Amino acid sequence: MEEQARQENASQAEPELLYHYTDHNGLIGILTNRCIWATDIRYLNDWSEGKLVWNSLFDELNSRVDITNEQVFELFGIPYKQPEGKPERRIDGDTFTSALSSAVFVTTQDAFVASFSEHGDRLSQWRAYSGNGVGFSIGFERNYLRAISESYMRGRADRIFDTSSQLVQCEYVHANSSSSTMKELVKKSVDAFINDVGTSSESPRMEGGEGFQSTSAIALRRFLLLGVLSSITKDSGFSEEAEWRLAFLLNRNSAHAGLKFRASRSVPVPYLEIPLNFDEFPSGIRRVIVGPCDQQRSEAATESAKMLLRQSGIKEAGVDSSVIPYRNW
Repeated sequence: MEEQARQENASQAEPELLYHYTDHNGLIGILTNRCIWATDIRYLNDWSEGKLVWNSLFDELNSRVDITNEQVFELFGIPYKQPEGKPERRIDGDTFTSALSSAVFVTTQDAFVASFSEHGDRLSQWRAYSGNGVGFSIGFERNYLRAISESYMRGRADRIFDTSSQLVQCEYVHANSSSSTMKELVKKSVDAFINDVGTSSESPRMEGGEGFQSTSAIALRRFLLLGVLSSITKDSGFSEEAEWRLAFLLNRNSAHAGLKFRASRSVPVPYLEIPLNFDEFPSGIRRVIVGPCDQQRSEAATESAKMLLRQSGIKEAGVDSSVIPYRNW
């Protein structure tokens, strides 16, 4: 009963609509091409993307391979007694190296994300994503976004890890914070890895190969979910974005035919096109908000947005204007 109540409360806490901010070109592209872009996280505006989990995992592993009290006592020929209630859970250099190799593989996978916000009318978002013209925020139903993500992953198991996330709320952490959900998950993963390594060393190897008995494979199994965590963990400086993400982890060992590139101000940016599947699902677009601007442009943008929605067969979505009295000269 308690678990059911927890799930119901969590469901109630989730927003009904999630908003994708874009400029007029983005709005036209999304509705005309019926897809939304998932961009490689290394090319987003937060340069720490993907690095926070890796740094935390490296620090946790590194802290476990430091010289132990027992070794210090042995150097001086003094009997060592393990403190009660505080068992040392350490790893040797070879185990550390194997774990580090798997950690690098997991946390540096090619992660592509499509971003949404809980808030459809935020000045900081308009400034960041509207370009120099009128911006738009497109309000998608939360369950619809999950449905199109699941549909996209179907049949792509050889190219996209099944640990990819259908739709997850980002966690915002301070780089110097000693406590966070992220760091707790990292610590639990390392604990589980060390425990599995100890159990494996006491068990016979599988005939014909080590399988998950090998240290590297154990590390990969225990750290794999941290790859998803890496793609949805952001610096606390971005917390006002209240971001949710569809996250896709590409398997580097498999060619991905759907990979595309677009031009930015300095480099080609890799991205994936995620079909909106209007034919398979209802459109899921329930609202479009026209960004802040003067009244004349707002009226023109509102009318053209309505026409574009009708042309795309989306009749259920309302079009509103931002209530923020800001204009971009």
